[in-house]
Amino acid sequence: MYPNPLKQRLRDGDIILGSALPAPSPHAAGTVLDTNPDFLWADTEHMPYGTEVLDSILVLSRMRGVAPMVRVAWNDPALIKKAYDAGAVAVMVPQVDTAEAATLAVERARYAPQGKR
Repeated sequence: MYPNPLKQRLRDGDIILGSALPAPSPHAAGTVLDTNPDFLWADTEHMPYGTEVLDSILVLSRMRGVAPMVRVAWNDPALIKKAYDAGAVAVMVPQVDTAEAATLAVERARYAPQGKR
């Protein structure tokens, strides 16, 4: 898991601005990154991202100093691991509406002994 450069800024009360990526394309990511957002998030729940495209977008974001985030399609350990392994600094997990589902999502995002990644 990569360090999240936004955590301290949020603790300091800074305003953080970012963008969702409108299409699963490195070209679209480049255009959005030209606006100098603090973060960029890729929505793999509602968009058809392939592994290579997602990897390219997250690497491009990190190279530009922008924090890449990913919304995974489901609370699935393989999807959460894939997002972090590709370079995300944060992962959003949809359909988390119980304490048990939230606990599972956190466990799947952390390495042992805090988690089960």
